[in-house]
Amino acid sequence: MPKTYNQRQIDQIRLEDAHTPQARDAPDVTRFIRYFSSEEVRQIVRRLEQSVAAGKVTQLKPETAYLVVQALRGWNAKPSRDSIVREICGVPGGCKNRCLNCIGKANAIMQLYEGKTVRD
Repeated sequence: MPKTYNQRQIDQIRLEDAHTPQARDAPDVTRFIRYFSSEEVRQIVRRLEQSVAAGKVTQLKPETAYLVVQALRGWNAKPSRDSIVREICGVPGGCKNRCLNCIGKANAIMQLYEGKTVRD
């Protein structure tokens, strides 16, 4: 049986969502958010791959479609190097002196986004 969120968790998700900048016309999708176990995600991927290989049309439930949207957002994300430096820098107030340690880490992260191996 898949795990569902309790009311406290749903309230927390809604609170976080209220503080997340959204597009102007973004619909409220919090009712479609649910937990998917790793095995459930693997099964969804397997079924989608089989449908694609067979040339079939796939219909998704709203909960599954939301999961796919989140995955596509993550896949499509490409932050700028400066925004990565700003997020990983441990200096209060940000990396004003552009420390080489933070820039090096940001460069490695950018290379990962481009599909390159950073360390062997």
